Formats: sequence, structure tokens, C-alpha cells
Amino acid sequence: MIRVGMKATMCALALILCAPLLAGSATTRGQSDSTETGVRFLVGETGFSSQWGSGWIDLPTPTDFAAGDRLRLKIGGTASKIVVRLLQKGISPESSTGMLGGAIPVPENRIVDVALDTDRKGIIQMSVHGGSNPWGKFPLGGNNGPATLETAELIAASVSADSAAVGSQADSTKTSVQFLAGETGSSSRWGSGWLDLATSTDFVKGDRLRLQIGGTASKIIVRLLSKGMSPESSAGIVGGAI
Repeated sequence: MIRVGMKATMCALALILCAPLLAGSATTRGQSDSTETGVRFLVGETGFSSQWGSGWIDLPTPTDFAAGDRLRLKIGGTASKIVVRLLQKGISPESSTGMLGGAIPVPENRIVDVALDTDRKGIIQMSVHGGSNPWGKFPLGGNNGPATLETAELIAASVSADSAAVGSQADSTKTSVQFLAGETGSSSRWGSGWLDLATSTDFVKGDRLRLQIGGTASKIIVRLLSKGMSPESSAGIVGGAI
């Protein structure tokens, strides 16, 4: 996690912004304090079946979810409707056991939020299913396309509950969490990678950036490039080696 020490107008490199949230704010997508955040990525081995129009993430270890937890899923493919399943250890992947409700519309931004109404224990796989009629039990439409699961985030039940109270009980330690999207690039010559933001973006002192780093580097330096500055410049470095 990188903390921004001064206000800046940026045009490159960031994945997630954790910005201070003032009391009375109307929306919250997650929150954290100085030691912990209730929003985390669920990582694992991804897969896809063109035959069944489904995609999944196999979790490395069985994982427990609690009633009130929310899953924020980034859906790939062309499905306009999906069903979501949490597969428990010991249950066959061929089974429809573990479905979360029924058909879910996929919005334009392809991000679906699913709330759990019961505890789910020992989950080894999260999957999304498109196509016309998964398992012959969930008619989604003859023209419905396939679905893949690109990313999954867990928003813990305690965070979801606190989010609902924002505006009446929020304090200055809560944070909003948002993805910063843009066009990615990399240079094998310079051993660097970047994210060009769609528009110039302002960050303020106290903001934190959570970056997922690829490659094999054991140490990095991070730069936030202001509009008008040459990419060849080292201006905008955030701290030193990390």
C-alpha cells in the first residue's frame, strides 16, 4: 500500500484508490483503517469452458464466507445474464448445488455485486455461468452469450453493514475504494509497466494506492506522472525503493 504525501494531478499508474471518506458522504464501496481493509481480492487459478459458457476461479484453500458478505465480480464474455455458484469442497463441479439466487443481469460496466444471505463454508470455487440455460434449470435466453470470471473481490459483512450506515455514523477513518481503469502498457527495455488513466485525475494527501505488481521484481519504485510532464522524466516518484 502506498500513501500519497501531497496533492497531485495524475495521468498514469494506479490500480485501486483508497481515499479518505468524510462523515456524511452518500456512498461507500468499502472501508479500511490503518491496519486492515475489509475489501480484498480473491485469487486463485482461473478457468473457462466454451462448451458450457462458464468461467471460474479455483481458490487455493477452502474458504468460509459469512451471511452479509458481498462478492464483487468482474464478468467477461458477452453474457447479458448470469448465475453464480459457490462450490463447496466435496461437491461435484457437475452439480448446480451452491447457486446464489437466480438469474443476475450483467450491467454495462460488467461488474456484478452479489450479497450472501447465508453462511457458505469450505468454498473451493467461485463460478459464473452464461449461455441459454445452465444445467437446464436457469433459462437465461436463447441469445445469451458465454461468461468468464475475470476478478473477484470480497467485501466482508462488517464492512457491508457499516457502509449502509454511512451518512449517519461515518467517521473520518472510513475510506472509499474504487478501481482506477485505463490502458496498460509495459517496456521490456526499461523493466517498467504503467496504467494510462482515461482522464487527468486528482489525488489528495492521505490517499492510498493498492497496486498489484506483475513481473519478477523484488523491489520497485512508483511514479505518478502529472499532465504535461515527459514520461522520460523521473519527476513524480513516490518515496524510494519499495
